Amino acid sequence: MTREYEIHTSKRILMENIATEIKVCRKCDLWKQRRNAVPGEGSLDAFVVFIGEAPGYYEDVKGQPFVGAAGKLLDKLLSNIGLSEEKFSLETFLNVDLQRIVTR
Repeated sequence: MTREYEIHTSKRILMENIATEIKVCRKCDLWKQRRNAVPGEGSLDAFVVFIGEAPGYYEDVKGQPFVGAAGKLLDKLLSNIGLSEEKFSLETFLNVDLQRIVTR
């Protein structure tokens, strides 16, 4: 087993643990209104990280960041500049769709 493999495995395990923490978090009442937490996804060795404010409707439904209209635009822009998925990570500052909560 190479050192690079060990580091990547450690990062993957750490990110899986963080994602699990986000999905089961009950530290505030926001979790009661969400369908899915949106912990983020992408390369563990990202060259660039895109951070959105909070998940929207489609992100809440799918539990993934940037899958709505903004995500489609971002996909198009990244494709135009040739940035491959191995080079970036998609995250959100908050992990709950606040618009859904505010409109209830």
